Amino acid sequence: MTASRLLRRKKIGDILDRYRCALHSLKSFRIAGMAAPLVAQLFVMDIVLLTREINKMKKMLYRAVSIKTCFFMAVFCVAAVSAPVSVSFAETPAKWQSHVEAEGKFGTKRTLGEVGIFIPLSQNENTLFFTDLRGRFDDRESREGNFGLGLRHQVNPHWILGGYGYYDRRRTPRNNTFQQVTLGAEALSESLEARVNLYLPESGKKATGGAGGIQAGVGPGGQIQIQNFGAPVERALPGFDVEMGGGFDIGQGWQMWGYGGFFHFDASGFREVSGPRGRLEFGYDDLPWFGEESRLTLGVETQTDNVRGGQSFALARLRIPLASFGSGRENRPQLSGLDRRMTARITRDIDIVAGDGAAPLISSENATVSNPDETQTYGTVTTINANTADVPAAVTAAGANALVLFDGSAGQIDITNQINPAAGQFLVGGGAVLTATGDDTGTTANLTLSGSRPTIDRPTGDLFGISNNNVSLKSLDLTRGLTTVNIFSGATGIMIDDVNISNSAAGAISFRDGSAGSVQNSTITSPADNGIFLDGPGGNNVTVSDVTINTPGLAGLSSIGANTLVANDVTLNNTGTIGVFAASGSNFTLNGALLSGTGSTSISTDNSTLSLTNVQIGDGPATGGVSFTSTTLTDGGGNTMPGSITAPPCTDGGGNTGSIAFGNFLGGGTTTNCP
Repeated sequence: MTASRLLRRKKIGDILDRYRCALHSLKSFRIAGMAAPLVAQLFVMDIVLLTREINKMKKMLYRAVSIKTCFFMAVFCVAAVSAPVSVSFAETPAKWQSHVEAEGKFGTKRTLGEVGIFIPLSQNENTLFFTDLRGRFDDRESREGNFGLGLRHQVNPHWILGGYGYYDRRRTPRNNTFQQVTLGAEALSESLEARVNLYLPESGKKATGGAGGIQAGVGPGGQIQIQNFGAPVERALPGFDVEMGGGFDIGQGWQMWGYGGFFHFDASGFREVSGPRGRLEFGYDDLPWFGEESRLTLGVETQTDNVRGGQSFALARLRIPLASFGSGRENRPQLSGLDRRMTARITRDIDIVAGDGAAPLISSENATVSNPDETQTYGTVTTINANTADVPAAVTAAGANALVLFDGSAGQIDITNQINPAAGQFLVGGGAVLTATGDDTGTTANLTLSGSRPTIDRPTGDLFGISNNNVSLKSLDLTRGLTTVNIFSGATGIMIDDVNISNSAAGAISFRDGSAGSVQNSTITSPADNGIFLDGPGGNNVTVSDVTINTPGLAGLSSIGANTLVANDVTLNNTGTIGVFAASGSNFTLNGALLSGTGSTSISTDNSTLSLTNVQIGDGPATGGVSFTSTTLTDGGGNTMPGSITAPPCTDGGGNTGSIAFGNFLGGGTTTNCP
């Protein structure tokens, strides 16, 4: 040990010696009022010296303990010594004495320390009026002080009844300060105790330091709104807790106590904090180092609630009676077991409980969102879920140009009748993100629709029958149905975006009767017939982009009749018979495509116009390669076919009018005509 550290220890020892002498002198004088001012003056001088020495040793102290906290605790000690009490210092000492107590709680989420002092203010044989002062800190920059007064009375030889009140003040990790009043009542015996606490904090809200912002939401009546929020806030939550416990001796001077309780804190606009709490303590009284009425407590505590989750602590607590530093201990009255319980620790919540609230709403305005191709706007939301009695009727009732939200959070949405959307309807799944635009200011913000992505199922018949213009489907999972999405009667402006379709009894999506629309960002799996089908006699006009079609029973993409089909960046996997089929005057453009595992023919055309760019035909069981009959073929370049296909890559059905360049298609080489 260094010389400076030894010298520092000696200085502190000298101060403590003066403290013992002062206590002895104070107890020796019958006229306490004369001695108290002198002792107080001495202690103020010593506090300065002690603070100076502690400052030099601060690297050895726990970082979270501020010098300010130490100073306040020293002031409490001075107050304890110099405060007048109603019991004079006669030859027979008072029954109950002051003590100091230090506690450490080492938790799964945070660690806390506490120092406190218990001071009898007035007492008689059966009654004790006292003050309880505590200072607490943790490793999250939170600080708290509790300043209490209490009264306990032995109502009979077996029970103590008590009541108390505290003024609490806490600084949160966000540097906000809150105040509250704590009121409590208790009943204690030698082996049992019960306690209830009521916490009444100030009601003000304080900013947490975060920034406010603009958000989109859905208000009353399903109205879409742009909302301007202030900074997030926190406040101290009012509440209560109750606790009951019991203890017994377990031998060799040790006692075991078990406690169980419940806490609840709540305020309007804030999440409720409530849950159970349990504690197990082992106590040892009358430590040889500190004398009678000292106590060492070791234990564990656990609690859980729906906001902070579960947390557990290991705790250690040491009580030292101030009389340990003075003389006359042999003259002090012997305490019974119930007498010792008169100075039992008051158990209360370790914090002023602060909760995070929603940011305050400053202003709002009505807003609209658009369908995927931005041809229609919507200002309100109609919600449908698994509990909706008649889903098709609810969709119809929403009317034309309505935004209908399918929320899957209540489970799969099962229907028995076909859904027939009205003109301009936008049918979208929960969790989808849309862009909202304010009606007044033009401010934009993302709107995340409530709920979760739905699954909609119909065992028989078409699931969606769309015969009206400008209908959009987005963020939906659709299962079964005969044709899952059947577009007919010349409906135009149809948009299918981010829709997953599986297990269709016939085709997944069909366009008929001169209909027009787009399919994008979607996946089709295991339709019995075609993935996307353009039916005759013709006139359908469809664009397909970023679509994957897996294991269709017939063809991935199929067009029969004078239709126009443009497919960009598509993937066709394990098609049952044909990857791409075009016939009877179809105009088919394929830009960026991967065809793999085709059952028979990767591309088959008859009396059609076909344009291929960056088309890759992968390995698979296909034996026919490609087949062109009476076809005008345009090679845009970048097309490849694997060499493992042994059958002729071009099957000439006769009547071809174009010059077919197979050099690139075969990965390089010469130009081959297939007349």
